[in-house]
Amino acid sequence: MEKGYRRRTAEFKAKVAFEALKGDLPLAALASKFEVYPTQVAKWKRQALESGAEIFGSARERCEKGGKVANARLYKTIS
Repeated sequence: MEKGYRRRTAEFKAKVAFEALKGDLPLAALASKFEVYPTQVAKWKRQALESGAEIFGSARERCEKGGKVANARLYKTIS
């Protein structure tokens, strides 16, 4: 494995997470294949499972949720 910090693209993370979700290989084997740590594979897999409902939600729901978060941040900044 390469030493040092590497930024991974969202596409790469999704690819690794979906491979982990398939369950064909153990996490350790996937980690070796993609040259990341097993804990990172587990984290990306968990994030994919948790956000699965958001992926299939409507665009309107995502926009409304994003707007609420942005508004909350603005109100927090103001006060």
